[in-house]
Amino acid sequence: MKTCIVTGSDIKYLPGVKALYNSFIQNSNTDCDFYLLAHGDPADFEGLPQGIKCIFNQETVCSPKGGEWVSEIPAMYSRVLIPRIFADYDRAVWLDADTIILKDINPLLNADLDGKPCAASLPSYMDRTLNTMEYQLEEPNKYPDVKDVTSLQAGVVVFDIAEWKKRDLDTVIDDLLQGEVKFKFVVQGLMGMAMAGDFKVLPYSWNCYSNWATSVGIENINILHFVGGTAQSPWSHNMLHVDIWRQYAE
Repeated sequence: MKTCIVTGSDIKYLPGVKALYNSFIQNSNTDCDFYLLAHGDPADFEGLPQGIKCIFNQETVCSPKGGEWVSEIPAMYSRVLIPRIFADYDRAVWLDADTIILKDINPLLNADLDGKPCAASLPSYMDRTLNTMEYQLEEPNKYPDVKDVTSLQAGVVVFDIAEWKKRDLDTVIDDLLQGEVKFKFVVQGLMGMAMAGDFKVLPYSWNCYSNWATSVGIENINILHFVGGTAQSPWSHNMLHVDIWRQYAE
């Protein structure tokens, strides 16, 4: 099976990309390709490790604003382009640039998706009431049919490219991007709406927020996620367990 790992970044998230790649090299026993969907001036990305393959400025139909994201962020939306850009791959794994790989990622790359087009964890480990689309929409009362549908956390997503294409989910994504639905957490709500609950649920060990890590146990975590939205990042703030991130930052 031909596989790859993909992340996305503009200049602000480059420290995260470097640390993520370092964690991939140190902790993963795989030779799969590692791609960066880069947004900005190519000159800003010249200092990246040679093993990162950059693809520049692949734009989505549009990059809607929403919630605390008051400006368009194309890099955030680039993950929905993965099945189009990487159509010659069997499997692609998207990792947010504020994640760190702590264990071998091969089990994720080769996971059985049970015929689903993608796999992702649920949004909340601490409060399970936040795991429906009602929490992802800015105006949930306008869409009563999807309020109780299970939503996903879009920071770690495994794509089955063929199954995604078979279901024509690119068209579903494009229609939603051009529609009137407003998403509180932007691309996460968009993907949740497109999946309509029909995705493989990953264990939280594959996408564990740093503020859950003590409860889950660091020894049980495969991918650690320093979720901070627009307010915080491990390279600019003393987030919980930032010492782990710093081990890979150089």
